Amino acid sequence: MGWKEFFKGLITNNVDAKIADSIQKGDGNTFNNCNVVINCQSSQSVMSENGKTIINPEKLSQDDRNILNTLLKDSAKESVKGEPIFLTTKDNDWAEDIKKKDSEPDVQAILKFYQNKISSVDLIILRQAMYIKKVFLEHRNQEVRDMKRDIRDKYGKRGANITNLCTAGYYEKDFKEMYEALSKIYTTEDKIKTKFLSLYDPYVDDLPCSVFVSFEMKEEDIEKEILTRLKYGIDYIKVHGIGTGNVKRIKKVILAIEEKTSMEKNIIDDNNVITAELKFTMSENDK
Repeated sequence: MGWKEFFKGLITNNVDAKIADSIQKGDGNTFNNCNVVINCQSSQSVMSENGKTIINPEKLSQDDRNILNTLLKDSAKESVKGEPIFLTTKDNDWAEDIKKKDSEPDVQAILKFYQNKISSVDLIILRQAMYIKKVFLEHRNQEVRDMKRDIRDKYGKRGANITNLCTAGYYEKDFKEMYEALSKIYTTEDKIKTKFLSLYDPYVDDLPCSVFVSFEMKEEDIEKEILTRLKYGIDYIKVHGIGTGNVKRIKKVILAIEEKTSMEKNIIDDNNVITAELKFTMSENDK
């Protein structure tokens, strides 16, 4: 039995599986270039998410699991060096240590909060990123560098961004506050999640072009965040904020910056949830 036949037996649509393998380190886009993911934390045996087929072998029947194991072994034998074969979250050298550390209450609380709020793939990355943060606090710097490189190899830029945001405390504070603030504005869980993802996904993708304004930030803090990015040549910046106070501060800061530099702006204020897109015109001296 081949991959196509195997997948036909699991899901209704015909999947032409392009498999990726984290054992064979790819070109940095291994995860992005595959459309089949093995995730032993998935709630279903087979599901589709963001254009990828996600399989949890632990929820397959024993017969299907045996077939899957055989296909994996055959693919590994046929692979050439550097060619992606299969992506799994269980084959990291540090997987066992992750299990120990992510059983700690603070880690479990964060993972539980984001379960079903962000994609299962982001949750996998977040789990590994929280482990890296723990290792960083133990001053195991070389291991941190190796693991961050491993995540970038497997998950590309998004994986690296999630790791950096986790280290900076965004998942413990900023994104959590964002979701809780939206919960006070929207009445259903679906609306809250949809609005949250509409802010969260671009923020993760656009880092470091994004600025998220938290409740304790003053006007000078917001302006500094924007101008620092501009100083380093980032001429397209998205500013996000939630709540009446944040919306007012963001708009006031944008007006102040407009007096100092040339820019185009597009401000979307939806029920006190603001996204401001700022496009700065760089002078010849700034280029």
